[in-house]
Amino acid sequence: MTQQTSNPFRVEIVSGSAPAWLVSAPLMTWHEIPNTVLNIAENRAAFGVSSPELGYVCAYSGGAWNGSKLYVQGGGHEDYTRGGTYGIDLADDVPVWFEVGPPRAAGTTDQITLHGTEYQGYYYPYDGAEDDRQNRFPVESHTYWNLWFDAPTNRLYRITTGGAGTVNYSLYGGIPGSSNGVNALDVTAGKWDGKVYPDVPMEHTGSGTCCGMDEFRRIWRTGKGAADENQLGVFDIETGTWQVFDGLTGTTFSDVAFFYDPSRQWMVRLRTGYSSSMVQTFDVGPTWDGVSMPAFTARTLSGDAASLVRSNTSIEYCADRDSYLCMRYSTTDRAVYEIKVPANPADPWPVTVLDVAPPTHTVDLVRYYKRWHYSAEYGGIFWMPHAGSNIYFMRTR
Repeated sequence: MTQQTSNPFRVEIVSGSAPAWLVSAPLMTWHEIPNTVLNIAENRAAFGVSSPELGYVCAYSGGAWNGSKLYVQGGGHEDYTRGGTYGIDLADDVPVWFEVGPPRAAGTTDQITLHGTEYQGYYYPYDGAEDDRQNRFPVESHTYWNLWFDAPTNRLYRITTGGAGTVNYSLYGGIPGSSNGVNALDVTAGKWDGKVYPDVPMEHTGSGTCCGMDEFRRIWRTGKGAADENQLGVFDIETGTWQVFDGLTGTTFSDVAFFYDPSRQWMVRLRTGYSSSMVQTFDVGPTWDGVSMPAFTARTLSGDAASLVRSNTSIEYCADRDSYLCMRYSTTDRAVYEIKVPANPADPWPVTVLDVAPPTHTVDLVRYYKRWHYSAEYGGIFWMPHAGSNIYFMRTR
């Protein structure tokens, strides 16, 4: 149906037929894709994991997209998954989950004591002989927005964040085997590269800090410096190097959403809080000099729905509507919000609630990260609520 290029934000539409599940998908209506539940007995048997281990893959954890393929990997704390990575190709008429990277052997967890608290279920990274640099599993951790696929290297990149096994040495006295850095999984070989990438050069990156990837193969993230000052960092996949800039304003932690708008070539960041002035943008296209701290611009949301947009909402740029579609799902808030950028971006950005409330689930859901995804390929939003749910699709064109 499409031709995937090295740019994940620009997809060329070519001849071909739509998958069977898409043919009957109505416009601006949630369509449940049959038989796409991850945590079922057939998959557990195929992957050699238990129901909790497969179910916890989505615990405060997101995903990454390679064209029509969704990859998921996560866990963290006592949400014990053994670090397996799984994928599904939604271009298939009948999509089936498959193993991308195998889980670690059962029973190989470590226990540590941090600030008087014992933590279980952590994997220290890069287990095995010191000279064995292949398939060194990174520490088990929630992945939040921190998974990104890069086509030229054919790798799933994970910017490690949060968790007792991933904190930086200098702040916590040096935990053996801890990692505050970059991990990458070869999705064809199914192996992690090991410790071959530089750590994030920040004192602390916190739990739930945000990452976003632009079309220039750069992954942006927030963190803090030695004096607890807010910082912005960027990892260049092509060069394998980091840059860090001081002077970031606004909260850096607590699941702050961070995403890319390819039409304007800027990153968009939702700041923590419930006020109507909680959006920041910064240019990452040709106007950025590549060496200075990007200039952040505060934006103001307007309308009755503006105060309902949370900083930890799932949010994506939708090219079909030239807007940002975001969704928060909980027992008290189940709606899809649309944020429009006016002709003059300095004007307030109107927020409206769309008449496309997501389907009801028994699980109290809040965060989906990149399991909420706009696809230029299919013209719509994919949504994977949790590991025990089918994947949904809403056509936007």
